[in-house]
Amino acid sequence: MKISSNFAPPLGIISPFFITGVLFYILSIVGLFTLESHISWLDLHWIGFVHTYLIGFVMLVIIGAMAQLLPVVLERGHCCVGFYPIIFTFISLGTLLLLIGFLAYPLLLSYGGLIIVLGFAIFGIELILTGKDGLWRSLSTRAVSFAILFLTIGTVLGWIMTLGLAGTLEMDPSHLIDVHAMTLLAGGVMLILIGLAQILLPMFGLAHGFDTKPAVWAFGLIVFGVVLYLSGEIIASDTVQTLAMVSILFAVGAHSVQVVMIARKKGRREYDIWFRSLAVAYLSLVLSLGCFIFALMGGDDRAWLLSGWLFGIGFLGFMITGHLYKIIPFLVWFERFSPLVGKQKVPMLHQMVPKRSADFQWGYSSVGLFVAALSLVFENNDLWYGGLSFLLVGSLFLIHNITWMLRFK
Repeated sequence: MKISSNFAPPLGIISPFFITGVLFYILSIVGLFTLESHISWLDLHWIGFVHTYLIGFVMLVIIGAMAQLLPVVLERGHCCVGFYPIIFTFISLGTLLLLIGFLAYPLLLSYGGLIIVLGFAIFGIELILTGKDGLWRSLSTRAVSFAILFLTIGTVLGWIMTLGLAGTLEMDPSHLIDVHAMTLLAGGVMLILIGLAQILLPMFGLAHGFDTKPAVWAFGLIVFGVVLYLSGEIIASDTVQTLAMVSILFAVGAHSVQVVMIARKKGRREYDIWFRSLAVAYLSLVLSLGCFIFALMGGDDRAWLLSGWLFGIGFLGFMITGHLYKIIPFLVWFERFSPLVGKQKVPMLHQMVPKRSADFQWGYSSVGLFVAALSLVFENNDLWYGGLSFLLVGSLFLIHNITWMLRFK
């Protein structure tokens, strides 16, 4: 795989995605202190903080990472790199309007939803124009292409739901919650992670010579499952939607098998912050799947809530933060130090990570994740606020570490 900084956009355009994403992460954790451990899925405050986390943190960071990585993989520069400040502004502003709308002023929901739809549309169009025929060249780029399609569908459905909540459209938004979540989380986020994992895990783990069939199966099963779920929604068939969820479960299982195969081929056995973050992420994913299966078999609302918590904060959160410790030094090194190779001494990538502070971030966040998960099981507010306190301290270490790495000279 060729790695060249010639195709990547300037770090100054992309770094706001990372910094603002982590700030939204902190904001969502702070906001959860206003809730108690017996949360209802339909609580608008809860929905507001979930969207702040998933759009403001998860999607902003993913978009920033994709903006840097895909041109390198495709070996061509961005078609319209100047769109990215617009994308950043639209998604950040739309997320803030959504949060304010869910908390206090429902009329703002439709405006926030529309701005986010526009931001994702510009992002998708720019990537399509950049990739052109190259988007079908590899599994990673095909996964991203389908993810963009599902993200578009999911965000449009979300905007329609905001119109219902704001009273602009006469409808019950709760009828679209499941299909909205399925298209965005399974069809959008999971497909992106499956695609990027095929690039990032081998690159950062120095792994090669592994079989990619599990990733191919994971890709196909998720696409099939999401399309099947949408079909079940149209024909109002619970059986079809259950089969769709089973397909997605098998897809996640196939992805997990692929990760294990890559890990077995890992060239360097180093239990650094990246490796430990991924260990927590995939442990959370396994536990989340267990809760999900239990919920499908008739479990109560706590099983659904716990599955979502472990998937969102555990899997997505640790997957993203762990990769930030690899991606940011990598990008900073290429922009600032690669031209100096052979002329003067340059730092190694591992020297560009604040190890002690990163260990604190991982430790506090890990304890907070599982303590808060226990609070959801036992509906104990003391555990809930204790877990959130640990997560908040970990998030403060994270923003310090991100800014430290971006400023490294």
